[in-house]
Amino acid sequence: MKIYVFCHIGAKRPNGGVKILFEYAKALMDNGWDASILIPGAHLFPADCPKDYKPSWFETDVPVFDDVRIIKSDDLVIIHEEGIWCYEHLIANNPRMVMLNQGLTSSLTDNVGMNITYDFAKQVYDRCEAVVTISPAITTGLMNIFGVDSMKLFTIPNPIDDFFTPGVKENTILVMNKQPGNIASIMLLKIILNRYPGWNVKLIQNMSLMQVADEMSRAKIFAFLCSPLGEGSSLPPVEAALSGCKVIGYSGVGSSYYFLEPIFTEIAYNDIDRFVRVLDEEVRLQEESNEDRFKIHRESLRINRSKERFTRVVGRVFGEIING
Repeated sequence: MKIYVFCHIGAKRPNGGVKILFEYAKALMDNGWDASILIPGAHLFPADCPKDYKPSWFETDVPVFDDVRIIKSDDLVIIHEEGIWCYEHLIANNPRMVMLNQGLTSSLTDNVGMNITYDFAKQVYDRCEAVVTISPAITTGLMNIFGVDSMKLFTIPNPIDDFFTPGVKENTILVMNKQPGNIASIMLLKIILNRYPGWNVKLIQNMSLMQVADEMSRAKIFAFLCSPLGEGSSLPPVEAALSGCKVIGYSGVGSSYYFLEPIFTEIAYNDIDRFVRVLDEEVRLQEESNEDRFKIHRESLRINRSKERFTRVVGRVFGEIING
């Protein structure tokens, strides 16, 4: 049996969701299974699936195949919510199938011109013998919205690379803004850029993983200006927290289980006034003292999000799915 983790598109820019798909394939490999990434291939998606695809913003030794026609009946396919459009191609030879859901709002997304209806998405969830999610909120949502049986649901929080650690801190605010056209984000970014004399403000969009880790190790504050719908449980806030940053921003329902004080301060979406007030207070505290206020909480978070733990949990969960 081969395990194919389906990646619906060969992403050319930093994309946390794609990285997590590679993390699952790697964890399955480390547990002894013959696992790899599978992208649609030129016969299905010629514009965005280059030959010999490999992400450029992180290192990986996971093999990548680019033709869904290689799937056999005794294989296991891990499909994800944004790859539902390719479902009928993936099941051509009737393989086993597991769903990996990283975002509830993406389950009905019209990704490539296909009208993904509720009934079609529900058909996919019903066909899958198990559904893995990255947060308790997504797990609950799938039960309520698509009627997924709780007995076939598993929740596994995303892992974080162990090189996200604090370094020598500087008066730097890192900003992630994935909504450059949103008026509230535009206003907030202008405020942050001009309000804090003596502080550097840097945007991390389109940096490589190691560049982000380096910037986070030296920054004191991470401002997260992303939609709570599109970023239900994003990697960068946790990476920043483990790098010793205070994290301020929008969390989304998917992140609410970990987006907790004192490391994280959650702001209601588009509440510019409170965002600025919380940021003002954090800048004041950082300027008054270099004390590491979050060390105990950070180490607890690190244990829960370690790759070692993730690999162990993936092995246990998929062992139960495959042998159950």
